[in-house]
Amino acid sequence: MSNLRDTVGLCIPYGRADSQYETEFEPATATLWGYFNPNQDAPCFSLGLLKDIASHDEAFARDGGHVEIEGRGYQANHYVLASRTPRVFNMGGDLALFSMLIKSQDRHAIGSYAKLCIDNMYRRIQNFRSWSPEMLPDGEHSSIGMEYFCNEGDELWEKDNATLVKLAEQELRKLDLVGDAPVVDGTVIRQPKAYPVYDHEYQEALDVIRDWLDNFPNLQLVGRNGMHRYNNQDHSMLTAMLAVKNILGEQHDLWSVNVEQEYHEEEKPAAEPDRSPQYAERLQPVRVLAEAS
Repeated sequence: MSNLRDTVGLCIPYGRADSQYETEFEPATATLWGYFNPNQDAPCFSLGLLKDIASHDEAFARDGGHVEIEGRGYQANHYVLASRTPRVFNMGGDLALFSMLIKSQDRHAIGSYAKLCIDNMYRRIQNFRSWSPEMLPDGEHSSIGMEYFCNEGDELWEKDNATLVKLAEQELRKLDLVGDAPVVDGTVIRQPKAYPVYDHEYQEALDVIRDWLDNFPNLQLVGRNGMHRYNNQDHSMLTAMLAVKNILGEQHDLWSVNVEQEYHEEEKPAAEPDRSPQYAERLQPVRVLAEAS
């Protein structure tokens, strides 16, 4: 779809010609499109790409969501991330850089790369109105979630709830997302162990736990924490949906979600499960989601 927009001239390119983060503006929908376009042979979030993203986004935030193209100013109402690499969006870290820095024992450079990754993904903002009207208190208010990344015991983690709510309000106003509307309430949820962390021995440890849990045939393990698997949100939700079907009498191997190219809804004869590490393209389970809707 992005190539079609480019061809018919619905999007106006802007920004540095040599940037690894290509940006375009679509006036008809007031949408800013940002495309990852790393210049490495193996697509990844390279140091250059991360710096280009940060440079653009800092200027974009500083200008209040305005972009200037050929002397004309535009206000962006939407910001969409995409990739110029076919069939690849989440590219992962720069393994060649990791290897070089580890061999040279350059802890400072590794830390700087990690900080740049965090700075680019420092916070996430979501309007739950876009999820479902059932997630709103009423028809007059919005419910906005702001996610901050930190570790237990960090300065941000230790701040009191009132300070964190005030920080979120200040940043919403700085980004001009709520205008002058009053913030009537706020809730803070500190979520420890929000993301599974892999090390080189995690698979063996996970196999031991899975072997023991196999003794409980009525136990359904779902999601990131339930399976210690860094699934996409759609795959995590799919495991929950299929777990419900299992409870209702169907038989689905939840561990096969996000392992095969596609998840086939079919009963399979009992066999020794293959628990070797596998990788797969992240595909949306269209048929299952269509049935659920």
